[in-house]
Amino acid sequence: TLKSYWIRKGSAFSTAVARPETELTPEMISTGSWRQLPFKPYNFSAL
Repeated sequence: TLKSYWIRKGSAFSTAVARPETELTPEMISTGSWRQLPFKPYNFSAL
C-alpha cells in the first residue's frame, strides 16, 4: 500500500518558534500588549 500526503503552509505557519505566555501580568494589561501575545491554554484538570 502506498500513501501520499499533500502538505502546505497553513495560516499559522511561522519560521520562528514563539513560546506562548503562561501568565497575564498587570504590566501586560496596562500596556495592552496581551492582545498580540499567544497564551497557553489553561488546564482546569490540573487543579
